[in-house]
Amino acid sequence: MKYYPLQIILLFFSLSLSAQKPSISVDLHHGPELLLSRDTMVARIFGHDENGYFAASYDYRNAIELLDTNFKKINRKHLELTKNVRNRHYLGLCHFHDTIYLFTTEVRLKSVMLFVETIDKVTLEQRGDDQLILEVQNLAGWRSDFGFKLSREHDKLLIYSRLDAMNKKM
Repeated sequence: MKYYPLQIILLFFSLSLSAQKPSISVDLHHGPELLLSRDTMVARIFGHDENGYFAASYDYRNAIELLDTNFKKINRKHLELTKNVRNRHYLGLCHFHDTIYLFTTEVRLKSVMLFVETIDKVTLEQRGDDQLILEVQNLAGWRSDFGFKLSREHDKLLIYSRLDAMNKKM
């Protein structure tokens, strides 16, 4: 009896368990060192078609880029966010049902307005067909904010509004 727990412990440590099957080793290859400055922004790809990829970038101004299938830059245009002497705020770009949409917001004294505009896929020029989607009144101490999200299958687009508390006492 005295050696019975010791025998169980030795039996336990002699068993070999594996959590997963051994995998194939992976070889890593590194290209030449790329030195980027602190202010370098990498473009965010938001859509693609048979001609290449569409990316949103920022270099002190919002821009849209067209990249070929090898990720070489074909075209780049800065987005014009001033309409009728009013500045709009960039919300995002979305490639949905073979059309590129630009979402912008305009902040007024008592409301926030959400606009959408289409962009030509070949020239990357804004078409000037901006439409007001939604205007949300600001409540006392609250400010409206907008967002959008594509479904996983890219067949539905959700545009939403939320209220953010500006006053910490609320």
